[in-house]
Amino acid sequence: MASRDRVSSKELLDAQSHLWNHIYSFINSLALKCAVELGIPDAVHNHGKPITLTELAKAVSIPECRIPNFQRLMRLLAHNGFFNQVSTDPNEDIYEFTTNSIPLIKEMGVSITPFLELMLDQSLLDPWQSLSSWFRSEQPSTAFEMFHGIFVWEAPGKMPELGKKIREGLGSDTGLITKVIVEDCSELFNGVKTLVEVAACTTTMVLAIKEAFLAIKCTVFDLPHMINAMEKNDKVEYVAGDMFEYIPPADALILKVCSFRLKFFIITLELFIL
Repeated sequence: MASRDRVSSKELLDAQSHLWNHIYSFINSLALKCAVELGIPDAVHNHGKPITLTELAKAVSIPECRIPNFQRLMRLLAHNGFFNQVSTDPNEDIYEFTTNSIPLIKEMGVSITPFLELMLDQSLLDPWQSLSSWFRSEQPSTAFEMFHGIFVWEAPGKMPELGKKIREGLGSDTGLITKVIVEDCSELFNGVKTLVEVAACTTTMVLAIKEAFLAIKCTVFDLPHMINAMEKNDKVEYVAGDMFEYIPPADALILKVCSFRLKFFIITLELFIL
């Protein structure tokens, strides 16, 4: 344990640096959100070869007066591994995309940008400002409920814009995982005749499984307002209900969104909104 009387100047500077890393970590997330909103990953990819800062700025409609700031944004994104800064021209930055930026490119078919936009949406960020008040109170049960007046999983039915982002965000996150499951783990479905996806939020995964394994009878099971909001497809069955009370029987169950919620709990200290 560190003693206040024995802490050296270097240790204090290291502690300050550690604090700075946490204080300013939001910049990385919001810079990435900015890059997606500007269309930078798609512009770099669509160029077909390394692109200069000037060419990139023109492609995403950055005015001349913002070029120095845009350069700083690109260098931060490169530092964080989303682009390579190619040093072939000493007079101008040149960039190319990396593997880390592929999930941000719409044309690649595995884009999770809607998930990024969901997680950094203001309606999910605002409850974090209520954490200290929430800790000192006994009600409501979550910071999201304290800020918005409703439980987060009621939001899709009562906050249409957020509900749309939840469906699109979870759908995009599911798409990448589904690709891996269907292409690399097909043996898991041997002998499966019936399958239920529980708390699905979207039909992305179950439709992909149905298309890959036509003989499997697939069912989507979720809360009534989530089922009502889903775009229906006659290839699968839709059942409304509460998974804590009843789950339709099947040979296999998929709990992807439940595992997402569990991951949410762990990574964000229960996020204090779920």
